[in-house]
Order: sequence, then C-alpha cells, then structure tokens
Amino acid sequence: MGHTPCTVRQIRHMFAVLLLCVILDSGAVRLQPLQGFKNDPAWWTPEKPKMLAEVAKWFSKETKPDWNQKFDTIAVTELQADLRKSGLSSTAALLQSRSTPRAPTYASSQEVPTAASASNPTATTSGNADGPYIPVVQMHGMGDFSVSPGMVEIRRAISKLLNGTYVKSAKVGATLGADSRNTFFTTMNAQIEFFAKEVKADPELKNGFNAVGFSQGNLVIRGYIERHNDPPVLNFISMHGVMLGVAGFPQCNLSSYICKTLDQSLGKLAYTSSVQHHLAQANYFRDPMRIPEYLEGNLFLPDLNNEGEIQNHAYTERFTQLNKLVLVKALGDTEVVPNESEWFGFYEDGNLDSILTMNETVWYKEDRFGLKTLDEAGKIDLYSTPGNHLEFSLDYLLDLVSKYFRTNKVAEVQ
Repeated sequence: MGHTPCTVRQIRHMFAVLLLCVILDSGAVRLQPLQGFKNDPAWWTPEKPKMLAEVAKWFSKETKPDWNQKFDTIAVTELQADLRKSGLSSTAALLQSRSTPRAPTYASSQEVPTAASASNPTATTSGNADGPYIPVVQMHGMGDFSVSPGMVEIRRAISKLLNGTYVKSAKVGATLGADSRNTFFTTMNAQIEFFAKEVKADPELKNGFNAVGFSQGNLVIRGYIERHNDPPVLNFISMHGVMLGVAGFPQCNLSSYICKTLDQSLGKLAYTSSVQHHLAQANYFRDPMRIPEYLEGNLFLPDLNNEGEIQNHAYTERFTQLNKLVLVKALGDTEVVPNESEWFGFYEDGNLDSILTMNETVWYKEDRFGLKTLDEAGKIDLYSTPGNHLEFSLDYLLDLVSKYFRTNKVAEVQ
C-alpha cells in the first residue's frame, strides 16, 4: 500500500528531527578557534528560506567582529547571491553594509588565481616558481559547506603547504544553502553525481588529483572513485569517514535498552522507499540485525560494497587504482557507530556484540571492491586520533597531507 503525501512528510520529518538532534556535531570539522554556522542555533532553523536570513544576520553582527575575518570576499559574494535567490535581497544588502570580509590570501607573492579558479570560487591555486604538487580536492561532511570557516582555513593551509597547489573545496549543491541542505535531504547517489560533475568540469583536475574527505564526505569520494574515477584520485585521506556506514544513531550505545528500542522502531522505516529517497543518512544505515531488508531496500551502500549477487567488477578495478588509501579513525567516536567503520570494519552480521576488523569482513576476504588487493599491495595505511568525531588539529591533518600529497608534482602526472 502506498504512502499518502502527508504520511511521507511525517516519516521524513520524524527521521530528520531525530537524526538532526543526535548528529548535529558530526558534520563540520572542529578546528579551534574556528567555528562553523552550526554553533549558532539559527543555522538549524527548519524553515529553509529563513535559514539563510538567520545565518546572514548572525554573520553580520557587529558583536562578532572576528567572524568576518574568517570569510574571504568569495564566501560573502556567494552568500549574498544565495540570499537574493531566496528572495532575501534586503538581508543581502545588510550583509554588504555591515560585514568587512578580507580579500583572498594566497600562498606566496607570486600566487594569483588562474582563469579556471576565477570561475571556481571554492579553489585556491598558484603560479609558484618551485612548481605546485598535483591538485587537491577536499569534500566536507554532513551539515557543513564548501566555504565554511573550517573548509576555507583547511583549503588555504593545504595550498600553502604544497607550494601553492590548486585546492578545490567541492560542493554537493549549487548554492551555499543547497550545499549544506543536500548533505541531509539529497540521496548519496545524487551527491556523488554532483561531485563527479564538478570535478570533471574543472580543467585544473583533468590529469588527476589527491582527495581528502571529512566524515560523510568520504563516502562521496569513495563513491566517485568506484563509479567514475575520471579524472582519477591518486591518494585518498579519509578523516573519520563513515566508510562502511553506521548501524545505530550517534551518541547512542546499542547495548542500552533505550537505544535498542529507538533503533528497532526507526530501523523499520529506514529501508522504505520514501525514506531512502529523502534522507541521505538512511542510505548508509547498515542494520546488522536486518541484513535481508538492508540488501533489498537500501539504495546505496549494498551497491557500493558489491554485496549483491551480481557484482560490479569495474568498482574493484577503479578502487584499486589508488596509490594510497589513508584511513583515520577517531578512537573516542560517539557519532559513527561502530567507529570501526572508519577502518572498513563493522558489526558481524546478526551480532551486535561482535565487531569485525577490516580483514575479518567478507568484503575484504572476498575482495568485493578491492580492499584486499590494496592492502596486500601495501597501499592502505591506518591512523587514529584520541578524541571524538572530527576532533583533530590542523597540524595533524597537514602532517598527513605532507606525507601523502607530496609524492607527485603536476608535471609527473601529465
């Protein structure tokens, strides 16, 4: 029996409210003292047209002068355009009159935007005399957006570290609001296709690039590699990525009665068509106690894992083209359940008391999408951080970038 529109909206709203309540901390990189929009409740107002107005008002408050220094001119220009598209021209004008964004900074006095970067405001590039390394694409996580303070800071830092290398901060939506909103309410399949379109349209990336992802953004990159990888990803750093999905709700111990009840109740809705088509997080919800329903109803993760009877060998071929896969797990992660997912491990099917490491899983043993091949070739490196989800220092990230993204110069891959 089909759902009425009202029922679909109610299901979607219930899932959204519950997930947002428990996942709000999982999307944006926690670089201190940088702060994202979501530290202000106005960012999460459910009335989406009003959301940008609230963000802009908070952004332009004279009582928060430091905030204006976190954004460059590009970010403010995009925000203003987004406001106008939402019919909020007066707020856009307020932002223009009260904010004092700084001009974009570059890695050296020689660094200037190319024609390609001028058309791509989320990129940083350089004409450094020493020659830049191969380009980098970074992909933000759930609730974040390409020109958030954290993403801007990371983009600039990576470019500076790599001699002014071109760094693209990728999006999954055409506007700032859509970029953040789509991480919740657009399917993972659609997010991957948007990412692929952006990458393929960028001439700076035509010969390949290195990629770094954050949380949910790593599934976007992984999906791109398996389904497209043209231009190819050479080295991939996953910061706390939900690589094998999640089995429960964040901040919730599945051994507790309350969490078990919540998962059992809402888990019944997770694999319905209406939820799968309207909530991204449901696309990587892998319930170990309901594997048949997961395999039949989940529109995304079973395909990516090659868990069906018919496997797509092209996924394996593309995934094994990686030079290096770097997986970073948060040891104290309460957002990704289980956190072993960040190292491609997961709960044993049918058993919430047993967590399998990567090489104990069936997708590794049967080399479903290339993990075993990469591992036996010495191309997988595992790291861990002591804190919670996306709690790491910029220096830690840059150390990894320095180690894995300095292996090739642009001329070597052309």
